[in-house]
Amino acid sequence: LTYATWEEKGQITERVDLREVAQSVINRLKHLIKETQSEVIIESELPIVRGNTFHFNQIFQNLIHNAIKFKHNERLPLIKISLKQEEDI
Repeated sequence: LTYATWEEKGQITERVDLREVAQSVINRLKHLIKETQSEVIIESELPIVRGNTFHFNQIFQNLIHNAIKFKHNERLPLIKISLKQEEDI
């Protein structure tokens, strides 16, 4: 909810390269990824968007960390990051 209302409060946005953000998070979590024998793959090009780099870092870190934390007991985590484009609604 904080992220959803952030721009509405007049906060400054910037160009954020989501591929760079995702790679940065993967690098920061490399010890956890190695320790849990997880695999994290960026499968496709990710866009450059307007937003806040810090918030996108939090989003990717939470998603990857939770995918590892709540993994299936009998399988090693395989986390795929990709872009799915849909038609405008």
